[in-house]
Amino acid sequence: MPNSFEGKRRALGGLALARPALRGAKGDRGPTGPAGAGATGSAGPTGPTGSAGSAGPTGPTGPTGPAGATGPTGDTGATGALGEPADFDLVLGSSGPETLVDYDLATACPGIQTGDFVAIGLENDVVIDTIVPPFPGFWCFLGVRNNLSSNVYTLKILDANDASGTAAYRFKTPGALAGDPTPASVYTVNPANDGSGNGSEEGWTTIGVTSTSGAWRVIDRQSVDAAQRGIRKFDTTHSPVALYNFEGNLNDSSGNGLTLTTGGTVVYRKIWPGLLAMVSGTPTRVANDALLTILGDVTVEAICAMSSTTLSVALVAMQGAGELEVNNSLYQLIISDQNTLQSFTEHGAGTDDVFNSTGANQGLPQLNIPFHLAIVRASNVIRFYLNGELFGSASSTLTAPTGGSSANLRINATNVPLASVKIIASALTATQIRAEYNRTMGPAAGFLA
Repeated sequence: MPNSFEGKRRALGGLALARPALRGAKGDRGPTGPAGAGATGSAGPTGPTGSAGSAGPTGPTGPTGPAGATGPTGDTGATGALGEPADFDLVLGSSGPETLVDYDLATACPGIQTGDFVAIGLENDVVIDTIVPPFPGFWCFLGVRNNLSSNVYTLKILDANDASGTAAYRFKTPGALAGDPTPASVYTVNPANDGSGNGSEEGWTTIGVTSTSGAWRVIDRQSVDAAQRGIRKFDTTHSPVALYNFEGNLNDSSGNGLTLTTGGTVVYRKIWPGLLAMVSGTPTRVANDALLTILGDVTVEAICAMSSTTLSVALVAMQGAGELEVNNSLYQLIISDQNTLQSFTEHGAGTDDVFNSTGANQGLPQLNIPFHLAIVRASNVIRFYLNGELFGSASSTLTAPTGGSSANLRINATNVPLASVKIIASALTATQIRAEYNRTMGPAAGFLA
């Protein structure tokens, strides 16, 4: 068997076998073919949360929400400094006696403010009926003086029940109690003569108007302490010929100018809360006064107290010295002892007419308790009254006093302090005496019907 390799060579015949050529240099790599896209694999698990990004810019302001609840009240701020009060000077009564109805205080005192001073100079008697307040809640200080030496004039503020002006501008009596049938004037001052118009005012008080009730209130020198007790002094009801209230002086508050002259050692002291009295002294009128020379009906009243049982004191006497008819006693109010009151007059050349009254089961009050006392002579019949009620019995008809043209008024506070004395040239009735008591002692001791 032929060699297989040799047969193959023979089979190829005479074909010449080409010699393999030499391998050339390696060619450059062709460009990268496009990536083959395999099918999308399934989603892998969620990766961890990334960190927060930075805050974006602030958006626009939204609309205002509804108001919240009111917060608690803050602390009170410090009090500011007080302004300087102004001083206003008013001269009233220059054209004669004057009554002020709905008096416009703001016009009279331009620019007046709360807490200012109003000084009133009197050139005649002045009555304040109503005042228009500058504004609600206003108050001021009020003082009074007499500008002229020719007379001693009086300023009076009427109680609301007696005033005629606008109701909202009236004054209400301080300390007045419910049921007071005859309220006193709110404020009365009768300052001593000054004569220069530049003297110091007296009776300084405070007046103020309340914005709620629309009425003026007064705190005066007499009632500021006495309001709780209610004791008041006499006013000019029934037109007294002489009226002495002993407010640290001997002035006559009747308007008749019958000021007393000092006698003995005159001392003033409060004998009850707010009630100033002359506790010693024997002041007089040094000469005869026609107004006090009363031969007919007369009423003498006193608000007083006893400081001792040693009495027999002529509180008020109109008499001279000696037994001549010109010196006759025309009227006297005498406390003989704690149970007996006495009237002493004279007719002819010093002939005595004496009447003693002892209260039936009724004595005078105990020591140092104020009371109202009155003697009334009506058609020569004498009656005494204690705290508005008849004391004892009336006298028989006595002989009328005569003479007395040289008699002079004498006041005596020895052992009987005197807060107020009033002399009226007429005989008051029992009803009028009761009203006088109600005006003065009523709020302290109880009103009489």
